[in-house]
Amino acid sequence: EAADARHLQRVDQLAGGEHRATLAFIVGRVDELHRDVGRREREHRVRKFARQHLAQLAHVVGGGPVLGAQRDLDVAVQHPVYRALWHPALRRMDTLIANSRPTMALVRELGIGAQKLEIVHPGVELPQAPQAPDALLSFRQRHGLGNARLLLSVGRLTTRKGLLEFVQHALPTIVRSAPDTLLVVVGDAPANALHASVQSRESIQAAADAAGIGEHLRFLGLVTDAELACAYESATLHVFPVRHISGDPEGFGMVAVEAAARGLPTVAFAVGGVVDAVASGQSGQLIAPGDYDKLVGAVLHILSDRGMDWQSEATAFARQFAWPAFGENLRSALQHPVQ
Repeated sequence: EAADARHLQRVDQLAGGEHRATLAFIVGRVDELHRDVGRREREHRVRKFARQHLAQLAHVVGGGPVLGAQRDLDVAVQHPVYRALWHPALRRMDTLIANSRPTMALVRELGIGAQKLEIVHPGVELPQAPQAPDALLSFRQRHGLGNARLLLSVGRLTTRKGLLEFVQHALPTIVRSAPDTLLVVVGDAPANALHASVQSRESIQAAADAAGIGEHLRFLGLVTDAELACAYESATLHVFPVRHISGDPEGFGMVAVEAAARGLPTVAFAVGGVVDAVASGQSGQLIAPGDYDKLVGAVLHILSDRGMDWQSEATAFARQFAWPAFGENLRSALQHPVQ
């Protein structure tokens, strides 16, 4: 949700040119609707409505081309009513912007030709300076982390994110080989998910307890931006064990890019758009989906790797997603010739 809001705030600023007024109109209407509706699930539906119908309204008023921005669930939801309403609108767009190569492939499956499609990866804020050492020390003290090496998980506790399975199939072996390791979990189960089954703190903690590693798990829940920055900079590695679930794809993997912007590498399964968000060998490692043995091996390798400067390499990778680069990519996509 926070990433969505940041994108809305930046679009009009970065797009420029003849599309500024149309984008400002659309973004303004989405913002108004977003503020007026309380529940997250309904907010998500309102944004879908706004993307479809306000874009068409802008076309009628301004006479310009209609562009749509597509994420994973926009094209993957299987409900027949949703598909009947949404997919025809997609096909009427002059240009569609996908957030990753796998999302573009999903759009192509709707019969939309490549000549209508562009890819613009989401943007990320590059920190101006690292967190102060006192802030990092205070973060560790607040959460009882001591001097442990930290594996970090950031995101909602949904089935697709795969944290329960990571704790069951990977974390016990990691802890046996690196007993000073803790898994720190930022995020919680969504209360009103539109299209996702959830896991819970209790089920994940129970799996850790059953494996005899319950004390190697810390749940921080929802945190402030400053607290999240401390979590990124205190950790040694970000783990992103996303699962492939039909009808519920991972459209990009923004959290891996946010981790890289803080110099934190990611080990992840190569699922969906995660393949665009992690550069294997530079910002982390990509592992074949479901191969927990190789996932464990990659985690232990980075934990013990003294020969590679993962922090510098990850930060260098993240620069291509910085907001100025996002603006240039968006501007180029908005100049896509209408077919």
